[in-house]
Amino acid sequence: MSKTAAKSQLSESREQLVDDLQKLIADAQDLAKEAKTASGEAIDEKVQAARAALSEGVDRLKVHGEAAKDKTIEYSQGVDELVRANPWKSIGIAALGGFVLSLILRKGD
Repeated sequence: MSKTAAKSQLSESREQLVDDLQKLIADAQDLAKEAKTASGEAIDEKVQAARAALSEGVDRLKVHGEAAKDKTIEYSQGVDELVRANPWKSIGIAALGGFVLSLILRKGD
């Protein structure tokens, strides 16, 4: 899988996760509003509905979390392969990054 395709899928997964969390929060807010005016039985029904929605939301979060974890592992394996294929280039980039960082930190003093 290419880098851009993997980034795109990770971004979509993150957006879906945010959407699911927003829906879960909206459902909880609706339940709180309805609980103010509802009777005992209606509250019990709403609590059951909220528990079901929460359980569904947690399951979706787990799925999206696993997808993000898989993409992270895939990225790290890609970086590992790249470093192993070009060790001297990787060392040079790391050294350059360290040098630039040291210049930035020195200017702050």
